Amino acid sequence: MAAIRLQRILVPVDFSPCSGAALDYAVFLATHLGAAIVIVHASGEPGGSSEVEALSSLDPEGSHSRLLAGLRERGFERAEARLALGPVDRVIVDEAVGDAIDLIVMGTHGRHGLRHLALGSIAEHVVRAAPCPVLTVRERHDQYSSEGIPSRK
Repeated sequence: MAAIRLQRILVPVDFSPCSGAALDYAVFLATHLGAAIVIVHASGEPGGSSEVEALSSLDPEGSHSRLLAGLRERGFERAEARLALGPVDRVIVDEAVGDAIDLIVMGTHGRHGLRHLALGSIAEHVVRAAPCPVLTVRERHDQYSSEGIPSRK
């Protein structure tokens, strides 16, 4: 059996607490495995006149810069952040394919019932289509320790 090597971890973010928890997991894994992190924020195509205007409107407050600065403050340097237009699940899978990603770590907002039937689950679509393993992190924060990994309660 070949050794498993994780060199690049993709973390889709929507700046919610759930995607923050997924980023914590990814940082923990990347730190221990010597991997790099690629952070991607995707948005469905907004009604802008140009792709450049639409992309710049996705991150008006510099959220990506703050994420990267926060990682550097924690001592994690091997990260990059990107903005992308298009259906979120498709963007995530395309980024994973195009960037030779070894693992996707993403939050799941845990929709249930009619909301799930109507909207589906981005995480579910990514799990089905991704070229690599996908680790999903639930939104509940009471189960996380300060290091971003599950506590043993």
